[in-house]
Amino acid sequence: MSKIYFNLRNREVMKMNKFKLYHPLIMAIFYFTLLIFFGYVHLVLNNPNLATVYFFEQKINLFIIIMIIVFIVFSTFIIVYTYYLQKNNKGKLNEMYMKPPEIDEEDEGSKFVYSIATKRVYIYYTSVIPLLTLVLLFFKLISFEVEMFILIFILLSILVIHYLIYYVTVRNLIK
Repeated sequence: MSKIYFNLRNREVMKMNKFKLYHPLIMAIFYFTLLIFFGYVHLVLNNPNLATVYFFEQKINLFIIIMIIVFIVFSTFIIVYTYYLQKNNKGKLNEMYMKPPEIDEEDEGSKFVYSIATKRVYIYYTSVIPLLTLVLLFFKLISFEVEMFILIFILLSILVIHYLIYYVTVRNLIK
């Protein structure tokens, strides 16, 4: 175990792939942005007058403009992400099965780092899923209707926290 720990401290022995290192942070930012976008869509669906603005006495449909911008940003993200994912997998990209790049361990040091980070995320899920189940069961018992958007917000928030835990753990173990 001390040899693995020494490998973590010696930067010449363990060279961490930048894409693997920042992948959880990239995904956390992506899901957080998706969370904000779904929040905006939910807000506009509940208040349609927020979809339009007046600019120099011209009525502008802000919702359509934001949808076009989101489409362009999302498409650009998918293209750049796929490029780096394919580059990281050395040209091998299977469309049906896309495993996260941090799963492919290169040496003992990175195996150790990723196993610790995976354990912490596993602990997070084993505590948050039963807690969420109890909260939703409680809401059902008191006859509180949970909307679909609330569930989407909760699931996206869980994903953001998942990737942040993973990134922070990997980052702390490498430093």
